[in-house]
Amino acid sequence: MFDSHIHLNSDIFFNDLDAVVEKMTLAGVTGAAIGGYNESSSRRAVMVNERYPKMLATAGFHPLFLEGDELSDEFALFLETAEIAAIGEIGLDFWGGRDDEARQRKFFETQAIIAKERALPIVLHIRKSFYETLSLLDSTGFKGPALHHAFSGSADMAEKALERGHYLSVGGKITYPERDKLRELFSTVPKERLLVETDAPDIPIFKRRGEPHRPTDLLDIIAALSEVIGLTPEETAKLTEENAKSFFGCKG
Repeated sequence: MFDSHIHLNSDIFFNDLDAVVEKMTLAGVTGAAIGGYNESSSRRAVMVNERYPKMLATAGFHPLFLEGDELSDEFALFLETAEIAAIGEIGLDFWGGRDDEARQRKFFETQAIIAKERALPIVLHIRKSFYETLSLLDSTGFKGPALHHAFSGSADMAEKALERGHYLSVGGKITYPERDKLRELFSTVPKERLLVETDAPDIPIFKRRGEPHRPTDLLDIIAALSEVIGLTPEETAKLTEENAKSFFGCKG
């Protein structure tokens, strides 16, 4: 199994990393992509990857965790040279309003251009900004693959993403009884574009709502998705792992 978006760089996991990775391995989670969301978390993601090569690092500024008025030269150099599998998680987030819109756009555009220049995929964080995010991404000339992390958009949004060759990732919300529309949407996504994620410690599965999400809960997410797409959990685990390796450019 491959977790396409997790935060092993968060204190709750990073401070007990060996034990966390051991539990993941015993549960059958053999690989993951660690989402960077600011400078320190991105550098931590690289540190985890250096220790556990199958735990891939991604790096970038989440739109709600920006530092300064624009991307610093130092961090830009880090993104340009670090051993990372993708730029992310980056994007636009207008859930709480648009007071910071100009700064969000500036950071996103700069990071997307770096991804284009390095021929790296992008991990997208999008809230209340789907069409604007795609438009801005198009304006940078980025043509590579992008992963829509924790996708919960409409059928039209899914279509627009898939038209661009993007991947859609589903997380803990697929286990919630009231999320029938989300399950229906993912039943229509081409199987070769499906990914799974925990986003741990965020967005817990239904049975763990109100608690930190556990990396081993990926099994529950895969089980829920397997019912939606008509495969066994084992087949779904294999499918999404192969898709993740294709997206992140993994070998073997």
